[in-house]
Amino acid sequence: MTNKLQTDKCAGKHLVLLSGPMGSGHVRAAEAIRAWAAEHYPDLKVTHINVADYFSYFVRQIYDNYYIKLINIFPSVWRYVYRKTDTPPSKSKFEIFLKWVRRKTARKMIKQLKKLEADFIICTHFLPAEMLDPLKKNGKITIPVSSVITDFDLHWIYVRPHLDHFFVASEEVAFCLSQRGIPKEKIHFTGIPIFPAFSKKYDQDKLREEFWLRHDKLTFLMMTGGAGVGPIHKIASYLLANSSNIQIIGMAGRNEEILSSLQKLAAEYPNRILPVAFTKKMAQYLAACDIVVTKPGGISVSESIAMGKPVIIMNPIAGHEERNSDYLLEESVALKAYDEASLLHKYKVFLRESKQLEFMREAVRKIRKPKAGLEILKIGIGDINEEK
Repeated sequence: MTNKLQTDKCAGKHLVLLSGPMGSGHVRAAEAIRAWAAEHYPDLKVTHINVADYFSYFVRQIYDNYYIKLINIFPSVWRYVYRKTDTPPSKSKFEIFLKWVRRKTARKMIKQLKKLEADFIICTHFLPAEMLDPLKKNGKITIPVSSVITDFDLHWIYVRPHLDHFFVASEEVAFCLSQRGIPKEKIHFTGIPIFPAFSKKYDQDKLREEFWLRHDKLTFLMMTGGAGVGPIHKIASYLLANSSNIQIIGMAGRNEEILSSLQKLAAEYPNRILPVAFTKKMAQYLAACDIVVTKPGGISVSESIAMGKPVIIMNPIAGHEERNSDYLLEESVALKAYDEASLLHKYKVFLRESKQLEFMREAVRKIRKPKAGLEILKIGIGDINEEK
């Protein structure tokens, strides 16, 4: 709960959150930190800026359109780009071009930051962190600037030595950051920031009654990210046709086409699938399920793990999500399915080996970080002595 010390400490202070393009996860991470601030630091002014708002039309197209096309149509090309850029800064022509683009974008962003008169900055995307690092080095920015790494693996693009704090999702990322020259005192193993709703406890039986779900069926929650959307209706249809003991919560998000296909499937399989459009009750739907089927995006996986749910990974984006998959498999909190038949086999394993699901649940409990957003906020604004 909020106390007077917190209120006095933050009165008149201004936190600026900087997110960016390429998927919705970075934006959701920033909004999660804002939500924790609203609960625990009501006198702290918080502004969230997506740096993509300061891109030229040409640069915006590169991030918004070409990225999506690459990961969906030419994943091998994107995998090559991801690995090729995962190296220390160089003086290659490509790196020089990227620096030019960043400088052009940074000028507009820095002007806005000066107007806002921020006291603290927390970046949930690599672009603003990259832009601010040289300004910290040259003393043009003296306020604390922090970087949140929203995956379970480290890419060199996040290694910005002049920033004040780095928030990471695994001990391995923390170790790799230190090996790449970041002082250990700057590195904090907090987890990935998610909304406060995912730190609360829910009654699964009551939620299943509320959502008209059966109590006696293994419940899959199926969701996909904003990019690299997989054939969720096809996968759901296959599961429903091949097992009578499954029920599905199908998360369509803002995709009307997917929602329509799931609704048609619900008519074909009454009381077996619950289509859900974009919702603010994601935590409750997660609490109602047994297993999550998802792409391994850092935010969606962190939400699932925070709610104590094992994960079955499908359709990872080349590069960072493939590396996320490796981490989750190593930690025994996830299995990986390559298609519908593979997913059905995983389900049959759960039925045949009841200890498998409980083993994964226990592994999830060991690594969950439901209050990562609050911890990041405390350190980012210098309130690290507050009792937890």
